[in-house]
Amino acid sequence: MMLYLIHTFNKHWQQSQFMEWQWPKRRIFSSLISILEGPLSLGIGGLRRCGKTTLLKQLIGHFCSKHLPKRSLYFQFDRDLLIKNANALENVLNIYFLDILNESLGSIQDNVYIFLDEIQFVPMWSEILKRYMDRDPAIRFVVSGSSSLILESDATESLAGRMDMIRLMSPDFRDYMIIQGKKPPPEIKHCTDYLDNKNELHLFYGETKDLLIHDYLEYLRWGGFPQLKEIPDENARRRYITDVVVKKILRFDLPVRFSGENPMDLERLYEIYTTENGQLIEYETLSRDISLSVFRLKHLSQALIAGYLIFYCYNHTKSKRKAGRTGKKVYLSTPSLMAHKFGPLEQFPEI
Repeated sequence: MMLYLIHTFNKHWQQSQFMEWQWPKRRIFSSLISILEGPLSLGIGGLRRCGKTTLLKQLIGHFCSKHLPKRSLYFQFDRDLLIKNANALENVLNIYFLDILNESLGSIQDNVYIFLDEIQFVPMWSEILKRYMDRDPAIRFVVSGSSSLILESDATESLAGRMDMIRLMSPDFRDYMIIQGKKPPPEIKHCTDYLDNKNELHLFYGETKDLLIHDYLEYLRWGGFPQLKEIPDENARRRYITDVVVKKILRFDLPVRFSGENPMDLERLYEIYTTENGQLIEYETLSRDISLSVFRLKHLSQALIAGYLIFYCYNHTKSKRKAGRTGKKVYLSTPSLMAHKFGPLEQFPEI
């Protein structure tokens, strides 16, 4: 059963290609390659459906072009698999090394790249991977997951100095344009970039202003989730964001991680933060308004942050102590979580 699953996930061993290999690559792709060409493994966390699996498969395509395809393994975990087989991760790794590569730990000659998707479902995953990394430096793990607390805390505690943890944000506007197959706006990182290319930039924005405005307003509604490119119907897109992303996180992912929390309370707080996106949050005032203790409110907010649904923006000040005391604003992790509810944004002049 496990051997069959491994071969199902790794069709590139039979000289087939993942369709993701042909898709445009986000700007972060080259940075991930640089990390994996060094001594460190890689962890990628981020919001559901923001493109983590696509990045993993594109990385496999890169390494398949430089190494034998069988030196890259991909496997995706889920709850049902772990219920049936609590030792699934160790079984996958043992089958891969002994039956497929026919190499033993400690004597691997060339680098192997092992891509493990949705790793947060595996108990004690970081300790298991640490054991393999310590036994053979030729192993590079690339793990991904949709829970920041599990990934980042485990990577910090057990895999310090062994794994670089990256938080993958939803596509920004330039990445959105790349994914759509359109020319993205020029990137201006420093003032000198603008001064050196002022005429070219003015010409680009002058000629494409109307198109850029339309594309940007579409980005606000749908740009946070790359797969929506393949779904033309707007109602289907809205159901995708609501059912596949938000409800899955609030009703399944977070209650598992934060046992004892009522999913209805998580949904209620999330809806409040959605309608108050960009507003200052005062715990004392909010706790009175919704009849929850400040302690409980903070705990629920941390759960939403762990699911990559929201983040806090703190007041900029020279004093780090003062920054922690002053009011903070809450933002959704991508505008699409709110803007998808509206019709074409050109109909709203205030935007």
